[in-house]
Amino acid sequence: MRDERKKIMVSFLLGMVTALMLGFAFVYGIRGAGVLSAGKINYYKDLDAQYGKYYKMQKSIRDKSLYSIDKKKRDRYLSQAVIQSLPDPYAAYYNKEDYEKLERRYSESYSGIGISVEEKKGKLLIAHVIKDGPAEQGGLRKGDRILSVDGKKVHSVDDASDRIGGEAGTDVVLKLKRGGQDVTVTLTRQEVEEDSVDSKFLKAENGKKLGYIRIRHFREGTSEELKEAEERLMDGRVTGVVIDVRDNPGGIKDEGVKCADLFLPSGKILIEKNNQGKKKVARADGQCADFEYVVLVNGNTASAAEIFAGAVQVNRGGKLIGEKTYGKGVIQSVEKLEDGSAFKFTTEEYFLPDGTPINKKGIQPDIRVASGKALTRGIQMLSGK
Repeated sequence: MRDERKKIMVSFLLGMVTALMLGFAFVYGIRGAGVLSAGKINYYKDLDAQYGKYYKMQKSIRDKSLYSIDKKKRDRYLSQAVIQSLPDPYAAYYNKEDYEKLERRYSESYSGIGISVEEKKGKLLIAHVIKDGPAEQGGLRKGDRILSVDGKKVHSVDDASDRIGGEAGTDVVLKLKRGGQDVTVTLTRQEVEEDSVDSKFLKAENGKKLGYIRIRHFREGTSEELKEAEERLMDGRVTGVVIDVRDNPGGIKDEGVKCADLFLPSGKILIEKNNQGKKKVARADGQCADFEYVVLVNGNTASAAEIFAGAVQVNRGGKLIGEKTYGKGVIQSVEKLEDGSAFKFTTEEYFLPDGTPINKKGIQPDIRVASGKALTRGIQMLSGK
């Protein structure tokens, strides 16, 4: 009898709990949508806990304020505030237009004036001028300091690149500093195409034939360009190659890995670690170039370029010559939002094949010389001097 009463009581309590849960679900339900799942209920509860305060602020302003909210400004400021609350120096928010510019920067062609920008001692300088592009035709030179773009000061390489790029056929005004003089130039943007890899033959002593490969950045297709350059030099029967990644700011991580794979025997290229501590290892496939080579680096060699240089150094594929690299050993992901905007944030850290961290440390070259003398030293080494 006592057992029967227990069963009845348990059934009654279970029924009450079920009724309460159903009632709770209806309270949190959406009009006309029926009952929400427990997962959805938890989602809306978390949403209220995280952002309910800001909703209430906006509701009060909407109901009582003499002034109305500019929705575009609100969305931009809130999105930027979320990113700025991260202790992440590489995190950024992009509105729709800025994100489209970011995508173009890593495509095989883009609309702009045909320059690359670097930062040295807090100054933004023109690092490279593309042949026959608007910049060269307008008289821009390597080493010109960029003061402003369209009348607005620029604060970083990304800022300058974003402002200089734009729709083909539109004008951009650059204020430059050259030899102590201010120079203002108006240029018309156009579709610009430039290989990310250059190659040529070099004259060397001791009867040796050398090659030179310059990797400017790592974008879509860079590894294919590098493979073609490598094959062209091998057909020319070179005995050694100088690979130059000085002033290479990086780019797409996977392209850096693929490029390293072209020059390394089987072994590790890169170790990645995410926020859960889970590691992933990228490895070389064992097929690689059959010639001696060296890699030139400097303080502007960063990100994917450090992946390439670090993998070569640790696997003893070739000597690194020049100056300590920049030290950007983290990887960013870009997530696109429904309105066309996007945000970038750091999701992984990467390490050299032997586990050595790069971030904020950089890579020390095997042979330290001033950046401007690295090419001469590389040629001497490959010539047997």
